[in-house]
Amino acid sequence: MRGDNVIREILDSGVRAIAIQEASGPSDRGFGPQEQDDWILDRLNSTDQTPGARWVDALTDDDYKGKGLIGTRVLYDASRFTELNSGLFRISDPRVVDSLVPWVRLQATGGGQAPFILTSNHLDSGEKPGDFATRGRQVQTLIGILRNLQSWYGGQVIMAGDLNSTSNTKPYNNVQQALLEAGLYDSYAASRITNARYSTSNNFNFPVRPTPGRRDYIMTLGPVQGSCGYSNRAYTSAERVASDHFMQVATLPLAPR
Repeated sequence: MRGDNVIREILDSGVRAIAIQEASGPSDRGFGPQEQDDWILDRLNSTDQTPGARWVDALTDDDYKGKGLIGTRVLYDASRFTELNSGLFRISDPRVVDSLVPWVRLQATGGGQAPFILTSNHLDSGEKPGDFATRGRQVQTLIGILRNLQSWYGGQVIMAGDLNSTSNTKPYNNVQQALLEAGLYDSYAASRITNARYSTSNNFNFPVRPTPGRRDYIMTLGPVQGSCGYSNRAYTSAERVASDHFMQVATLPLAPR
């Protein structure tokens, strides 16, 4: 029921690279013979009216073999970006299934802009002390991954996803705090923000009420700190429901070439 709204949200947002979460539906479970991630790609390509648009997954299903959050994906428009490198890391913890960190290094077609890396991230959920302790361990591994990517390739590394770490809510903001202390820049710290009064998720509850809580983040690690703009695509109508989380969109500066 939400599928068409998902596609509409992505295309209306104007993004050309996305860290999508929980696109893990198997075949014959609401998407016909297709898995959910393949359905999204096919629908993006059949719906997108942008000339030449060609949406792809940075990785293949074979890259995701084994346990873990296989719905954590990096999708991008191959007519706008050239893929330079890609890969997948696993954040293993004895308490939960693997948190997968797919990543892709992209450069605007034609080479007119500096390359950048986009990672997709989804950490453990839950509101019990053991849950935020698990996320605390996971984020330390994530920080190491982001630092390694930045060291190997240079330029900007963009970390995006559902971290299940609620801002302005101690002790459940421990992941956000650790990332900030590690030197990542929160793209929410921009002078131009849309729908800042709303949370990034609402658990399908309407009407949407103002709250400072954020559980989804777009943050950068690299030589350039800053954000050109941030949009929380919160909607107030149940008819527009695409997810229990609202889509987050950021426009970010890249490192000099």
